[in-house]
This record gives sequence, C-alpha cells and structure tokens, in this order.
Amino acid sequence: MEKTLINSVKDEAINNFNIKKKNIKDFEIKFTGEKIRVMEANEGQLVTKEIDVLTKNSNGIILPDIEQDILKLTVVNRYVDSAPAIGFIRNFGLKKGAIASSVGHDSHNIIAVGTNDKDLCDAVNAVIEHKGGVSVLIAER
Repeated sequence: MEKTLINSVKDEAINNFNIKKKNIKDFEIKFTGEKIRVMEANEGQLVTKEIDVLTKNSNGIILPDIEQDILKLTVVNRYVDSAPAIGFIRNFGLKKGAIASSVGHDSHNIIAVGTNDKDLCDAVNAVIEHKGGVSVLIAER
C-alpha cells in the first residue's frame, strides 16, 4: 500500500456572499421616452441580437412587457454590495413571477429574470438569504 508524504490540512469552505438584500427600487429604470435596448434570445442559439423597442412605463419607470415577451434581466454582484446591472430580454417566455440563480460557471453572481420588479427582487433576495442557489417565484396576482 502506498502512503502520501504530504500532511493533511483541514480546510473550511469559503462562501463569499457578503451582500445585503435588495429592495424594489434597486431594480427600477427611469423612462426617458425613448426606445430601450433589448437582448433578443433565440431558441437553440448562443448568439443573441440587439433590438430597440418602445415598451410600457408607469410613473416614469420602465416596465417589462409580457405581451411582447420583454422581461427584466439583472446581474447582482455577490462579492461587492453594489447596484444591480439591469437590462431587458426578449423570447424568454416567462408569463409571471421570476427566476434567480447564483449557479453559473463565470462568476456565480446572481442572474435573474422577472416579469415585474417585486417578483424579481423577491427571487434575488431568496438567493441572497440562502447565500446561493436557485429560486423560482411564481406569484399569484
């Protein structure tokens, strides 16, 4: 039987998830009266297109547009407590609620898609609360 000559070192798993929960206002984008840039995803394709769309707004805040399948997309940094990066995606197909995940090979930041800011915020906060993972929020509205 072979034996290693390297001493064993006890190690603890590090979970760098040191951010505070977000609030709905963190996901708002002010409406400027102009078209917004939207990432257009296509089934079975890795490459996306960029399109310009005039979308819904309420009280000066841009809203996702479920009828046009334009949803809000966000990336929340899990290492630095900073403002979320926010954009829009088309052809995702979600009709209500939100999905958030910190499982991603690039950085394990939180990536989320939602049909409205409240559900998007709640899905992101569930991942923050559990210091990682996947959350699916299906709101009954």
